[in-house]
Amino acid sequence: MNIRKIAIVDDDPNSRKNMKFRVEDSGFEPVIIEGTFGNNKKRLIDTILGLDLYGVVSDHHLSPGKMASFFGAELLADLYDNQIPNILITQFFDQDADTSIRKYRQKLPAVIGRGGSDDYDLIGNLLKMSEKEFKEGPSHERKPHRALIRIDNMQRSIGEGLIEGIITNWNSDVTVKFPTELIPKNVQSQMNRDKVNRLLAFVNTGAVDSRELYISDIHLAPSFEGIDGLD
Repeated sequence: MNIRKIAIVDDDPNSRKNMKFRVEDSGFEPVIIEGTFGNNKKRLIDTILGLDLYGVVSDHHLSPGKMASFFGAELLADLYDNQIPNILITQFFDQDADTSIRKYRQKLPAVIGRGGSDDYDLIGNLLKMSEKEFKEGPSHERKPHRALIRIDNMQRSIGEGLIEGIITNWNSDVTVKFPTELIPKNVQSQMNRDKVNRLLAFVNTGAVDSRELYISDIHLAPSFEGIDGLD
């Protein structure tokens, strides 16, 4: 029986070694990706696509060890388009969830914190979940729905490339931050910095944890297109 291969993308030698053991214990053959790729994401993707792989496990921060200047999330988002099951691992899940991970979260079925579980089946189960999304579509927790995002104070909520708002049909008690660049420039130009802004977007409102949320296809709510009554 052929053992399926899993590529490991990580800039830290110790982390690569630890992940190698986890991949082996999950019943796969680990393939360590080595080298320096700078900002040449295409070369790294071509290297991965040239291998006979079942899936990819990647660290999020690839720059400290000078492996790549881009994030692992960006790499895996492109591999998602090639329908390669993948898992993103990060030591800074809480720190990056709203920023460099949320930017690509729609194409990241499985994101876990480093060392967060001793379950030897975890890698295999998460890769199967990722594969299932390609074959059957998103799960309840990952399926996008039209949602309303309320931004009470745009001036206050913008900082360090982030904006914060309340996704009212997900959890009206929780403020969610997301990269401002997810809002198209033409929409940003029409938003009022002194009043409540309401945006429509697609959000996976079945998510249990705010770190699992993704936001896409943002545009102005109808009230900003001449329909009164929301204020």
